[in-house]
Amino acid sequence: MKKTLLALVTLSSLGIASSVMAAAGDAMPVGTASFQWAGTVPTATNPGAGYFIIQEGDTNFTDGVLTFTNIASGGVKLIGSNEIGFKVVKDKADDGAYKPADDVTPLPYKGTLTSIKVGINGFVSEQVTDGYFNIFADSQKLVVNTADSINKSAANNITRLTVKPKDANANADLNASDAVVVQALIAVNPTDV
Repeated sequence: MKKTLLALVTLSSLGIASSVMAAAGDAMPVGTASFQWAGTVPTATNPGAGYFIIQEGDTNFTDGVLTFTNIASGGVKLIGSNEIGFKVVKDKADDGAYKPADDVTPLPYKGTLTSIKVGINGFVSEQVTDGYFNIFADSQKLVVNTADSINKSAANNITRLTVKPKDANANADLNASDAVVVQALIAVNPTDV
């Protein structure tokens, strides 16, 4: 069986500014400066795989938004995220080139959350076991490496993912203006290709 990894990224802030900025040709003052590179990974082409994992809904896989509150007496809390939806469809021509008008046949699939990564102000790393964030699929909490915790039929093959705090009363270890990124990596395995 062939498994495809689907990386979903939820961003609360896209702009992470450097601490020192200079115009071209300007000398940087003594101290430190931060540098950042950003890029977009193109859609995977996998001729012969027989299926595609495609967006379902208005939110792209990397355009999710987290909403926090920051109340002096209550701390920083995640109060919501929008949904990122996906489904699996058959590659009708079996050529690895997604054609929205032709590649519409829904496929049953199973999915396993394999990783939750969190970044605060730049660096993204694996969330610690007792970290703050949880990933939910269709209102059910996913546990990392619990095999096939997503199980969809062809008739109902849309998965809707959201991010929630592990404990609704817990405060996040965040400060005002922190840029937060939560990444969920899900292994998707069509069961009828």
